[in-house]
Amino acid sequence: MLNKALKVMEKNEDEVETMILKGMQWILRFILISFMILSIPLFLYLMWMIPSL
Repeated sequence: MLNKALKVMEKNEDEVETMILKGMQWILRFILISFMILSIPLFLYLMWMIPSL
């Protein structure tokens, strides 16, 4: 009985770990995408500003 409960707990731990890893991957992806979206207009703005200086 106890062994079965331990096995279930182990399985749940693995599921939680994979969920956390997937969440972290999504967060990283979101940060990268948002950074790219923000950096492109900023870069274009700088390219446009530099010659006028």
